[in-house]
Amino acid sequence: QLELWPGRLAGVRLLRGFALVGRFQYGINSQTVIEDENNAALGARTFWTSLEVSARQQFLIAGKFIAEVNLGYAGDQHQFEGLDSDIAKVPDAYYQSVKIAILVDKLEPYLAAENRIVMSGGPLAKRFDSTGGSDVSGFRGALGVGVKVGKITGRVEGSLTRYSWTFADNGMTDTNGAVDSIKQVSITAGYAY
Repeated sequence: QLELWPGRLAGVRLLRGFALVGRFQYGINSQTVIEDENNAALGARTFWTSLEVSARQQFLIAGKFIAEVNLGYAGDQHQFEGLDSDIAKVPDAYYQSVKIAILVDKLEPYLAAENRIVMSGGPLAKRFDSTGGSDVSGFRGALGVGVKVGKITGRVEGSLTRYSWTFADNGMTDTNGAVDSIKQVSITAGYAY
């Protein structure tokens, strides 16, 4: 994760709370998918990444509370590698969303909530394009604690991201909806100058 604080760098007091944020995560524990029906291994393996680019503004309220508004792009790639015939059996999705977040921070613990306006669901949505379509929405919540010792900063955060699907009745599946629930724990460390 990289944060750039242009207002502080330029010495503009009005923009001291403004930051540009970039984050990239890559899943290093690729797993083979198991079929439910006969418990046999498919040729598909997980391939998951997460990318975020956003602008953030913090406001100090009454000298004690920090309120933060965050607007940006989030790309959550929860896809699979392997043969097309195996990938057709799994929920292969690439969520591209506009994120709108509000965070309230007192001292170092924090709580965050994001609405994800999904612009594209990727390959999973395309399966339903010709047969009535699909609809997807997203949400992310996080709870964490940050620490700052001199110029060294750190953060531990637990988060839950949920994408909810509604499918048109099209005979392709025996369900009318699905949910992707992604739970993450992240630990970051940095140097502020």
